[in-house]
Amino acid sequence: MSKFCAILKKINGYIGLGVFAAMAVYALIMATPTANTQYHEDTLAFYGAIQPINDQIIYLALFGIVWSVIYKLLRNDIRKIFYISNFVWHGVYCIYAIVASLLGFIGIAKYQAAWYALDFASINDYLVSHDKAPLNPNTSIFMIGYIVCGLVLVSAILVGIVGVYMGVKRVQHEKEIKAEAEQEAK
Repeated sequence: MSKFCAILKKINGYIGLGVFAAMAVYALIMATPTANTQYHEDTLAFYGAIQPINDQIIYLALFGIVWSVIYKLLRNDIRKIFYISNFVWHGVYCIYAIVASLLGFIGIAKYQAAWYALDFASINDYLVSHDKAPLNPNTSIFMIGYIVCGLVLVSAILVGIVGVYMGVKRVQHEKEIKAEAEQEAK
């Protein structure tokens, strides 16, 4: 367990950076299948409704990227002893990653429900008649989003394991120091 946590401690910042970068990339491509809905009168409301979801996911991802970079700036990956900044970073990351992944899951589910409620037959007839690409009702963009949000959630668990492990090690270290001080006092 100690080697596993030591490795995770070294790469926590990269794990966070990776999953939140994937979330940002997903946010940039998630609306791609819906691009042609802005040309059809009946789907303008749909297109406008998914933009806040897209914005929310990109903002969540950008903050996660910044927070992951802070891990490296605080040099948390190379410290031998956990200081309060380490605990704060791990706690905030875990809570934030859980909230971000849950909000991502909810947003993608809303987007998916709105997507499947569209009348693809009439929309595609309109798009084809106006030399636009038809919509594919069976897009994989939702599954990709669920996977990305799942990875963000897994990263919270991995970072949480390191935080708890290092907290236990810190308590053990303080007990050892206290015991040594009492031995010297006698």
